[in-house]
This record gives sequence, C-alpha cells and structure tokens, in this order.
Amino acid sequence: MNKDMSKKMRRASDLSHEAKWGRLTPEEIAYVEQKLQDKKADEDEDLPTWIFIVGRLALIRHRPLLEKFLYHQMEPWVCIQALRALCTYWEYTQDYLKELKMFIRGVEWDPHDDIRLWALSIAGDFLKEHYDPELLQLLLDVFEKLGKLDSLQEQREYAREFIQSCAFKALAIASGKKYDEILDTDDIENCLLNGQMELLDLSVLKKARQRLQQKF
Repeated sequence: MNKDMSKKMRRASDLSHEAKWGRLTPEEIAYVEQKLQDKKADEDEDLPTWIFIVGRLALIRHRPLLEKFLYHQMEPWVCIQALRALCTYWEYTQDYLKELKMFIRGVEWDPHDDIRLWALSIAGDFLKEHYDPELLQLLLDVFEKLGKLDSLQEQREYAREFIQSCAFKALAIASGKKYDEILDTDDIENCLLNGQMELLDLSVLKKARQRLQQKF
C-alpha cells in the first residue's frame, strides 16, 4: 500500500468503531491487514486494535497469525484481542482449550490478570454448551483454592477475591444461569470479602460438582 493511502487513512480508533458495524471500505480493510502483517507489528501500539478489527470482520484467513499473538508477551491486550477473536467472535474455543487453561492458571506476561479475567469469561460461555472436566475443575479451583494451589499463579494477593468473583460468575454461566440472574462481580467480591457466602447462589457450585461426577 502506498504512502499516500496511509496518509489519508482514518485513525485506528475510528476504523475500530466502523468495524463494529461492518462499514470499512475494501481499502481500509487492506490497510488493517497490512498493519497486522507488518514485520514490526509487535512494536505497533495499535496492534490490539488491528486484531480487534480482523476479529469483528471475520477475516478468518488470518487465524494462523492471531494464534501467534496468543503468546505475545509485550502487551496483554494483544493476547486478549486474539483470544476474543478466536474464541468469542469466531467460536473456535474448542481448539484453544490449552491456551484458555494456561491463561486461567496464570502466565508471567499477565501481571494484572487482564488475560486471566477474559479467559474465565470465555470458559464460562464455553462450558454452558460443552463439557470439559479439566476446564470446569479449573474454574472451581480458582474460586475455592486461589492462593492455596501452586498450580495457580497469583500475581497480586489483594486482587484474589475479584478473580474469584469472576470465576464464580463463569461457573454460574456454565450452570445455565442468565447474566441478569447473577450478581455483579463487584457484589460477589464484597460477599467474599465480608464472609457472606450465604448471599451467593451456592447451587452453582453444586451443579459444577454434579457435572464432574456425572460427566455431562
């Protein structure tokens, strides 16, 4: 793509907004693809935006490239957008359970647990329609044993209850609960901080254990 085209192109944020409605021109799509495939894409501060656009526009031909970005260790939002594209927009979660579990257990390049929180949410949606005992047990472990198991990394102890609240919400979704039937994560976190477990719908945990026993 020539330099004149680049100069006339709209900002990444504008392209991202238009991509939500499928309103990018062929030239703009080509520009985004060029940015994503650039040898210096890792150094581009707009890389998460390019990945988001490719995901929303269902440009599945770039799937191999997005797979690589799941292991991008410089910027967590690159991983997040790749995960969202592959699992949420394109619904290939089954093919990325290894990575999903890895992020839920915790990785060194996710210092603020941003990737982990998205992975928990995606896991809940996946388990609502599918069965994977290891993934389901992992959600239970995060809720019940975070900070107690060496297999679960804990980047910041003060954020423990919030991560656990996200795991509980994922378990609730996996059990078939609708979003409007579940407490907000902040409310769940407050229940955990104040020792008010009785305010939570503990049938969610019972359902998860039943699924593990009955393998469904």
